Amino acid sequence: MRKTGAGPGDCLLINGITGTLGLGAALIALGSGVSRILGTARDAARLRRLEAIGAGRIETMQIGTGDVAAWARARNGGEGVDAVIDCVGPGAPPEQMMHSIYALRRGGRVVNIGGTGGPVSMDVHWMMDEQISLIGSNWFSAAQGQALAEMAPVGSLDL
Repeated sequence: MRKTGAGPGDCLLINGITGTLGLGAALIALGSGVSRILGTARDAARLRRLEAIGAGRIETMQIGTGDVAAWARARNGGEGVDAVIDCVGPGAPPEQMMHSIYALRRGGRVVNIGGTGGPVSMDVHWMMDEQISLIGSNWFSAAQGQALAEMAPVGSLDL
């Protein structure tokens, strides 16, 4: 979450929101005050349950039912989202990651924590023009884990 820079006033898209990493990202985003959380995944029932957790701050789309980038942009005034956390795992098609990247606004950031299975074909010219940042992340430091754990007792992270 910290690598996205997302917080109050921001719109975050979590690709693969119903998996272990995606659910964790959604809970941390809620606890960090992210204003709007958009999520994509395959399982419609899990998506509905996740929306119920979000108290009106989470909106979801089932993968395969439409254009993810257009859907996300439409929910953020056409501007695109501030950040993307890509949580899809090795079984997902690599194109799925790019669909979420195209939802970013100019200057947006994507953090890949899922390890998409296979090479991802990227339009680096578009990414350069739009000033998109792609950040890889593999776990966290002990200090970051401690900071996360300290969110629970003060009530900002509901476990």
